[in-house]
Amino acid sequence: MIGQVEVYLTVVVAAVTAILDMLDIVNPEIVSGATLAVLALLASGRIISHQQGRQTQHLLQALSKEVHRATTDLSGPAPLDETLRRTIPGTWPGDPSKVRDLALIGVTLSRTVRTALPDLEQCLASGGTVRVAIIDPRGNGPQEAASRHGVPAEAAAFDHRLQATIRLLHYLARSTEAGERLQVRFLPFVPTVALTVINLDTPDAEVLVDVYAHRPEACEPSFHVSARHDPQWFAHFLAEYHRIWEAGRPAALPTRPPRSQPCTDLAEK
Repeated sequence: MIGQVEVYLTVVVAAVTAILDMLDIVNPEIVSGATLAVLALLASGRIISHQQGRQTQHLLQALSKEVHRATTDLSGPAPLDETLRRTIPGTWPGDPSKVRDLALIGVTLSRTVRTALPDLEQCLASGGTVRVAIIDPRGNGPQEAASRHGVPAEAAAFDHRLQATIRLLHYLARSTEAGERLQVRFLPFVPTVALTVINLDTPDAEVLVDVYAHRPEACEPSFHVSARHDPQWFAHFLAEYHRIWEAGRPAALPTRPPRSQPCTDLAEK
């Protein structure tokens, strides 16, 4: 609209100047000044138009990039190399200090519990809840786990890892006075995935899924889903967690001994 007004104004001024010059009504100096004014108006209009053109060009380029990005997103899912991450036991997305409810499900979880022990202590000390489900040491769980991982002769190694996890959980029960906020269950089967459920029953709840390999290698896939961004798959893995948890038998945990009584070796329990 502003550009059209400039054009109309320029045409009117130029026409009036030409008529005045032809009729010799005003002095030539005035006509010359008016002519220069018209030329200045034309020049300023060209400069403004050029700047507006460059701005428009930048806006169109930015818009083109956004359209291309949106088209790429709609054309198909992101590559799995960008979706999956490398499994790092005992770690999860976000700030560990903000975790108030944590559930862990896995085979022995020896590395997970050992690595995350400070975070588990912090969660319990701040009034949070921790639930852990691992294979049952009383049954053939260690042997089944060894067979499923392609090393049937190493059942003793799985049993050793399992006992190490149980000792750490006993330590947590004694050191934090968590009571019922620390719950442990033993599973009658070997789970096919490891699940970490973070801040259950909150809008920011997440489930971290670690995929077990038949013969574990250095790099195993892991991914996480959230209630906010992945409601369908979050509901799926949350239901899976509840089914696995309900199938386990509750394990008895020691309480913190009186201050006058010395703490015994955890391995004796």
